[in-house]
Amino acid sequence: MTDEKYAVPAAFDAGASAYDGLVDANPGYHRHLRMSADRMRLVNGGKGLRLLDAGCGTGASTAALLSVAPEAEVIAVDASSGMLAEAAAKRWPATVRFVHSRIEDIATAGVEARSTASSRRTCCATCPTRTRNCASSVRFCGPARRSRCTSTRFATRGARR
Repeated sequence: MTDEKYAVPAAFDAGASAYDGLVDANPGYHRHLRMSADRMRLVNGGKGLRLLDAGCGTGASTAALLSVAPEAEVIAVDASSGMLAEAAAKRWPATVRFVHSRIEDIATAGVEARSTASSRRTCCATCPTRTRNCASSVRFCGPARRSRCTSTRFATRGARR
């Protein structure tokens, strides 16, 4: 395993305690996450759906998914243990589960069944292995599922799959 593979999660670990304050200073950050989640067009409040939040960070994208699908099961995955600790310290419904894993290793992290839809964030835009990361989350969703990238860098590639 290379140092490069762990450089990005380690950088997020270092800044995890300040991350929410940073994104809160961006007036459109949470609104844009909710817009992206809304564009997934999840019906019936997400009842019966299993959503993958890849690169969940401190949980802002997880909250955005729940705002449009409060009845869905959400598996929120991030490679940064610091970001996950910040997320887990917040109040969540019992239908949310946080998993510490790189997205390409999700199958070995105890996440077995496929999801109905996926929201991929910075794990696709900032990691050296971003192409493999995005492909892993799309494979986890399976065929004919919805997938949305919320990173600006990949916004044009967030079409339904």
